[in-house]
This record gives sequence, C-alpha cells and structure tokens, in this order.
Amino acid sequence: MIGEHEIPVGSNLYFGKSAKLKRELETKACEILASNGFEEIVTPYFTFANHSRNDIADSNKTIRLSDKDNNYLILRPDSSLDVIRLITKRLGRSTKHKKWFYIQPVFEYPSSEINQIGAEFMDCDNDVQMIKLASEILTESKIDFTLQLSNSLLPKLAASESGLDFELFKNKAVSRLKEAKIEWLNTLVAIEDCSDLKKNLEIMPQKIKKELQKLYDCATILGKNNVKIDALYVSSAGYYSGIFFRIFDKNEIFIKGGSYKANGKNSFGFAVYTDNIIKKLETENR
Repeated sequence: MIGEHEIPVGSNLYFGKSAKLKRELETKACEILASNGFEEIVTPYFTFANHSRNDIADSNKTIRLSDKDNNYLILRPDSSLDVIRLITKRLGRSTKHKKWFYIQPVFEYPSSEINQIGAEFMDCDNDVQMIKLASEILTESKIDFTLQLSNSLLPKLAASESGLDFELFKNKAVSRLKEAKIEWLNTLVAIEDCSDLKKNLEIMPQKIKKELQKLYDCATILGKNNVKIDALYVSSAGYYSGIFFRIFDKNEIFIKGGSYKANGKNSFGFAVYTDNIIKKLETENR
C-alpha cells in the first residue's frame, strides 16, 4: 500500500532551504541570461510525437500517452528542439528574436522529472560565448567544476575512417577500439587535454585533423589549461553536430550542451541540471 506521504521514485520535492537554493539559482541564471540578450519562453509539457526527432520520440526513456483524438503524444523529454520548433514554426511571424531561455522540467520513463534551466541561440556563430555563459552560472553559484570539450563529428568520422562499427564508439568500447591496432585511433582514444591534442594533430587523417583543430581553437580561447578533452565522446542526444561540452564535478553533471541544427537553423544550446546543483550546494552548506 502506498502511503500518503510518498511520492513516485524520480520525482522531486523542494522545501525550506532547498526550495530557497533552487529559486536563488534560477534567479541568478535569469539575470545572467537576460543581461546577455536572452528572452524567456515556457513551452508545453506535452508535445506531438511526430514533432520530435525519431531518436527522441522512440527512446525507451520516453513517456508516451495520447490525447482525446488518439494522437500520439509524449511528455517533453528534451526542450532544445521544441523551443526552436515553436519559435520558427509557431511564433515566426510574431518574433525574430534568436536568443531564448527557459526554466522547466523534462521527463523520462518511468517517472523521472528533471528540472532544467536552458538556453538556445539560433544562428549562433560563437560557440565559446555560449560555453562561457554556461560557466558563469556556476561560477556565480561558487561551485568548483571541470569543463570538458568534445566534437560530435569526431566519433562518426573515426568510425568511417577506421571502418569500425559506430556502436563501438557509442558504447565507449575502448578495449574493442584498441584491438583494431590503428595508431591514430589509439592516440585519439588517449587524448585527455590540449597538450595531447596539439602534439598529435599531424598524425591524424585529414578530416579528423580538421575537426580536432576546431576543438583545439575553442579550448584555446576558453583557456586551454583549464579544459579537458574527450575526443570520442558520444552524447545520448543524437542531434548535436559540432562542438559539445560538459561541466561536471566527480560523477555529477551540472551543465551540458553544444551546437546542432534544427529547422534549418545552426543553433547552440545548453541545459543546466538544477537538481544536481542543488544537491551539491546542500552538501557544501551543511
């Protein structure tokens, strides 16, 4: 029997101190984003399944349901694509603004609600600006973190150049990749920072070298001594198509995002994982 005091596993309850920390974090993020030209948007929790990418709508983490007309709906598992779709398709005649932020949860099967603060920049031509903006939100909250950069094209190019199955890269099967005994691939697997990256650029196949250079250039502007590199990282969100970043401490992800294309727009977005940050702040303030 379920007690009246219980909430579903994966749900969040904030009260007192934790609710205050959550509101303070969201307020800081609003101020930072608004001062950088972002406007706020709140999108519906429900979305038509055919409006989402297939890799999102068909995911085993998606919560599915239907409306009164038996149209296939899903509880929003990702905000980035929905924001771009609604701005371009629904609000295109009402606004030409390109910078948007939101404070709203996403949902995963069977009952997880994940609070997020997100930002999307359509027609973005400055990846570094967005990464710095994301970092500022954590810096203002006085949280130590590690910044790690990747390039979403690299695993796909490495699979093509090596002739290996992309699933090996997706599943992080490092031992299987090393078994192929391809020198440049083994080197790519081992890259951890900018110095590793720079000294091994010349041994890489040309297409991979080009994308690694983009990664190095981005890290250099950010301050390469403070940036980690994971050249073959594959995001669980399959729509990213360029520079990708993660901000974390130990095993807790605080922010992640990157460049992608949606509805013909070259965009860059990130999501702040509010729940993980609140847990960190609560631990440090005990």
